[in-house]
Amino acid sequence: MVTIFRSSLALACRASFFSRAYDCAQAGHAFAAGVLVLACVDALARMQTGIIAVKKRYLAFARSCLQSFATGDLAERLYEDFRNGLIHEGRIKAGAQFSLEIPDTVMTLEQIMVVNPVRLADEVSSALTAFISTLQHDTKAREKLSLSLIEDHGVAVGKGK
Repeated sequence: MVTIFRSSLALACRASFFSRAYDCAQAGHAFAAGVLVLACVDALARMQTGIIAVKKRYLAFARSCLQSFATGDLAERLYEDFRNGLIHEGRIKAGAQFSLEIPDTVMTLEQIMVVNPVRLADEVSSALTAFISTLQHDTKAREKLSLSLIEDHGVAVGKGK
């Protein structure tokens, strides 16, 4: 059952988030692509960390799983300006923006944070691959994920309500 779940998790994330984000980016819609990728970050942060407090889990995930946000205040700014701006206000705050024109995942240009949603999707996809690999051999990681699913949805992996 765990193998089926891991495959389903990977397929769902790739189909629901990454595939659509890449399609949006290819059509020149950086904002839409970024929104999809950040939604995936939220979901993976919850599943991987098991932390209930949103900010704490988001920062822990970004700092440990997204190479471009591991140092400095970049994870904090990703959370505050991008994630919170989008979720709570439907906009990116502090002048920050998504751009398909920068070569790196994140750049700061004159104090303004710019994120390339394609590069961010690549990093999040790598984090998903690493998480699925961890689930294959780490019983505690599977238990943490199961507890998160029960807390959030009332359903354990492989069991009905």
